Amino acid sequence: MEKTEFETIVKQIAAFLGYEVVIKDFASITARLTKGGDIIDISNPNYPPSDRSKLVVSGVYPRDCKNAYVMGGSDGTVTIKVSATKPVAQIVRDIQKRFMPEYGRLMEVALKRIESVAEYEVKRKANLERLGRPFGFEPTRGKDGEWTLPIYRMSNYLHEFRVSKDTVDMKFWSLPVAVAEKILIILKEAGSK
Repeated sequence: MEKTEFETIVKQIAAFLGYEVVIKDFASITARLTKGGDIIDISNPNYPPSDRSKLVVSGVYPRDCKNAYVMGGSDGTVTIKVSATKPVAQIVRDIQKRFMPEYGRLMEVALKRIESVAEYEVKRKANLERLGRPFGFEPTRGKDGEWTLPIYRMSNYLHEFRVSKDTVDMKFWSLPVAVAEKILIILKEAGSK
């Protein structure tokens, strides 16, 4: 399929579906269509050569507060192939019948997961602030996107709390014995209550 033919078909599909073409990389024969929060990628694979008359339609899913893609359910994503030789109206009907219902279902699952992750992160950050503020420690976001609480610095080592919404994971590296002893006494007292 030539890029001009692909461009024409994609623009017609977008118009039929009520989507906007936002990425127009027609040279590599790929396009991205958007409508609200829905994102659909359409491409024409070059390999194998037998698939050159096919369009691959796939869903793109939103990112959570850690900037990770959230897939919809255990099924992950939905992708279909449609014949590019069919009339555009038939291609659109194929997309509406075979792609859109499952994509919509998976998008709902993904959005619920994002909401759940956001609620979890709000609770976790609140716990970090509650634990750190009295001691002058501010929560920081690590390279992995996790909220942590630096609690003690000694030479090049950073000791931290990783707080979930209900628990705290304490990590210590090379503590002085006196500090470790105080922590163990506190833990022993807390465990006997």
